Amino acid sequence: MATIETTQPRRVMLGRNRLRIDPNDGSSGVEFRIEKGAVESRSIGKRAQRGTVTEGQWNQLMPEQVASHVLADTVVGHWLFRILGIRSLIRACILHADLKSNC
Repeated sequence: MATIETTQPRRVMLGRNRLRIDPNDGSSGVEFRIEKGAVESRSIGKRAQRGTVTEGQWNQLMPEQVASHVLADTVVGHWLFRILGIRSLIRACILHADLKSNC
């Protein structure tokens, strides 16, 4: 019987306020953190020559990006729910709706 090998993304908790998602196929991964109440992300990659990790600059996620993760039921959305709780996530979605209606 043949086995099918899949490359599932690897998720690593880097402490309570950090999550790293490594696609496990050599392409760049993404790291998320909660810093001063804001959700931030950066890309991470590996330099082929030395096997060292390169890390991008941290960027704050916009409220619609946070809401997108929650609505799409992604790993990041689940992690945010566990870390922030439902009230903070609802506030993030409402903030986005309020900003759009005020423009």
